[in-house]
Amino acid sequence: MHEFLAARLANSLGIPVPFGEVSDVMNGREAWTSAVAGRTGKFYGPPDLSEVYSKEPHIMAGVAVFDVWIYNPDRVSENLVWHPNIGLWAIDHEGAFLGEHRSDPAELKELADEGFLYPGRKAIAFKPEDCSAWTKLISRQGAAIAAHALDICHTRALLTLDAKAHYLNFLERRAKNIAKLVEHSLELRAHPESFPLPGGAYTEPLH
Repeated sequence: MHEFLAARLANSLGIPVPFGEVSDVMNGREAWTSAVAGRTGKFYGPPDLSEVYSKEPHIMAGVAVFDVWIYNPDRVSENLVWHPNIGLWAIDHEGAFLGEHRSDPAELKELADEGFLYPGRKAIAFKPEDCSAWTKLISRQGAAIAAHALDICHTRALLTLDAKAHYLNFLERRAKNIAKLVEHSLELRAHPESFPLPGGAYTEPLH
């Protein structure tokens, strides 16, 4: 479900995430299927993050801001595909939202105001000007985009009404606070120590 939801959120924002579908596989199980390939059908391996940012600064910044919005601390180079023939694509969002080790949507409340130190920040010195348009877009339209994507998830029976409400509240809160969350997670400040978030909550730096 997380792959399905992330793809729809990303595509609505203009973030390059391959479109896919929940498909039936063996033994009655379902799986997310999508593909990114070059003109020859070859699949390209993990890119060098600093090179990607030098070639695609606006798009890489968008991917990073999107990851902060959906709480995806798993954006390592293996979860990106880049080549001049196909551009930059973000893949693998199973670790977003609740991650792979939580299953109760009610736990999203605990993460709604939490920042995290973005994995790619060690290879990329993100510039505030590259992130600004994306933070504004999510701040202004994130709630509406989330509501539409979650309606689709519910219609497809991927979420109960109760779970949908938890995901919507999570995404709305993070959209509202996205500028501060991005500032911390991407280390756009000189000293990204704990800082107050709206409502008085504090986010501790992760090590």
